Amino acid sequence: MFDLLKGAVLLSMIIGHTRGLTDNYDSSAFSYFWAVIGTFVGEAAMPALLVVSGYGFRKTDFKKCFNRLYKTIIIPFLVTIVITCTLHLGVYYFIHRSIKETIKATGLYFLGALLGVTKPIFIGKYMLSPCGPCWFLVALVIGSLIFNQLLHYLSGKKLLIAASVIACIGWSMMFAPGLPFALSQSCITVLYLCIGYLTKKGKFFTSITTRKKGILVSLVALFAYFLFKGLGGVYNMAYLMYSVGPLCIFTYGVVSLGVIYWSLLLNRHEGPVANWFRNIGRNSLYVLCAHSIELQAFGLYFQEWFVEKYWQGPVWQRNLILIITRVIIDLAMVYGFLWFKGRFFKKIMNKNKDMEDE
Repeated sequence: MFDLLKGAVLLSMIIGHTRGLTDNYDSSAFSYFWAVIGTFVGEAAMPALLVVSGYGFRKTDFKKCFNRLYKTIIIPFLVTIVITCTLHLGVYYFIHRSIKETIKATGLYFLGALLGVTKPIFIGKYMLSPCGPCWFLVALVIGSLIFNQLLHYLSGKKLLIAASVIACIGWSMMFAPGLPFALSQSCITVLYLCIGYLTKKGKFFTSITTRKKGILVSLVALFAYFLFKGLGGVYNMAYLMYSVGPLCIFTYGVVSLGVIYWSLLLNRHEGPVANWFRNIGRNSLYVLCAHSIELQAFGLYFQEWFVEKYWQGPVWQRNLILIITRVIIDLAMVYGFLWFKGRFFKKIMNKNKDMEDE
């Protein structure tokens, strides 16, 4: 149901992390149009993914909830950190030619990633590096655990009010320095999970069957977005940027519903491009992890060198080269892993079958 949306969001994330992406923006109507589309969809990307996660959320006891998250999210998160650190050792040494500096830089990234740090934190003279895009997984795990417990005691409007209060607490945490485990984002995640959960309970998307209702949903989302931007709103969940306070969080809860609605309309279309997006969406967890590995292990260094020191041509060509290169690398990592995983499990299954036959 949401594979097309997830595929589009993951690709937009890869594109959005391209260094110097907006260097060729000017004051023309064309640039302004794409800036609006980019911020409308891009800023709502993470809230939309969290709302989608809440759409399929099922209440269970704490132990089962944790075990499910451990198998599906925590293990991939830890594996991603290990692979990133391993590659980072080689890349950093290749650039700086210092074993001491390489171990120090990789160790600081490892600690920052393990603690779910989303922006640089100084401990004395040492700076813990952010974990990168994988902050989303940390916030999803902790937010899911909190939301699961809320479901045992609250429902309906009371559930929404409680989730909103927790989100406001999460917003207030942005003023506290050095919080681990993406705690601010985790609390805000609770609200987006709640919106998705109540959306399914209320059959929100399945009830929008007429053009009139669809136009109304779209207009409400656009009105909320332009009102927010008119107030000078800046929203970036990863870096805790909420320029007009908790209003940012609630606004993008509404905007994300509009984005999801339009993705469901587009989901009716078939074709190679749409199916390619859906395939990426079905493997969204692997794409997120691969992108995090690429970006944190070598992507940031490569982009800096390519943009600042090497490229002398037009900006749009530079951006196109970077985007295509990084998409190819990220997807090659994903499908390479899936191929290896399929071969590995097939070999185990064949071995077990041979043992049973004997």
